[in-house]
Amino acid sequence: MFEALLRRELRIAGMDITVESAGMMEQSGLSASEYAQQCMHERGLDLSEHVSRRAVDVRVEAFDRVYVVEDRFITPLVGLGARSVMLLNREGGGIPNPWEQGIDAYRACARLLQVLAIQTVNDLAVG
Repeated sequence: MFEALLRRELRIAGMDITVESAGMMEQSGLSASEYAQQCMHERGLDLSEHVSRRAVDVRVEAFDRVYVVEDRFITPLVGLGARSVMLLNREGGGIPNPWEQGIDAYRACARLLQVLAIQTVNDLAVG
């Protein structure tokens, strides 16, 4: 969800920055969950073509910044060569995982990610 939201905010800001997503799960090739797709559809975004990728299959060292939703992912990503790993919602301890908690949890997560996407674009614009 963050990838889609961040892409949109970057486009609105006129910033040409590549955004990709990958996860720390063991399996790749999965679609976004039904609730994630629904939440993004409610925000005018389409996740129907999303296919998950594993971070170990991506050259994380090629990216200027890597954003994570949980602090437990920082060390493994640095081990894979990521140069700059930033925890989203650091003050709140990361992003609450909505998995298997229903649509309301996904909507709350989407609201938080929207705020963080805007903050991220503002941070990138400053420097």
